[in-house]
Amino acid sequence: QGGMANTAVPTASGANLTWTAPAHWKAERASAMRKGTYLIAGEGTSEAELSITAFPGDVGGEVANLNRWRGQISLAPLAEGEVAAAVTRIKQGGLDLTVVDFTGTGASPQRILGAMVPFGGATWFFKLMGSVPDVESVEKDYDKFLLGAKRLAKSNKEKFGSEAVKTILNNLLDKYVPKFDQLEEQAALPQMVTLNLPKLNKIELPALKKAE
Repeated sequence: QGGMANTAVPTASGANLTWTAPAHWKAERASAMRKGTYLIAGEGTSEAELSITAFPGDVGGEVANLNRWRGQISLAPLAEGEVAAAVTRIKQGGLDLTVVDFTGTGASPQRILGAMVPFGGATWFFKLMGSVPDVESVEKDYDKFLLGAKRLAKSNKEKFGSEAVKTILNNLLDKYVPKFDQLEEQAALPQMVTLNLPKLNKIELPALKKAE
């Protein structure tokens, strides 16, 4: 009894996504389960809630996750063959988004605008949920927010390592080996030289003989 409530659920760690929320959205404190939560004023005094979570792997797969959302608003599950017609796939900001719009049934139906985003070995979930009028009133802001989500910028150290070094090496090759594919012998690669470059540890590169 109470087993599920006491079961630890692993959350994603490592690389993160970043986003910019409208100023009038009320940010709630993040928790172990959530990367972000926003309460968004809707019609009258009610609010819609946007939750952002991330879990390792595919968390059971696309169909299972879509049906989990559908179950939250009393909709029947989708069969695998029905998924293609129920989702919209978007490429934006270097990310692949699977976007859905589900409206429940009943006297006071709930609506979910959701997106699943695989990133960094995890699946990120963006779920806006509330009454049909509340979600409709914030839909445009949500769309802009979602399409603005992007990979967290690399640190200066990462940028230096991946970009500056590559530029230096390419410049060396351009200078000393304009016709590298025409070199016939490894003899064109004599002794090693040591380069002292600012902000870099010493790296050793072959002293390349300019092609004849």
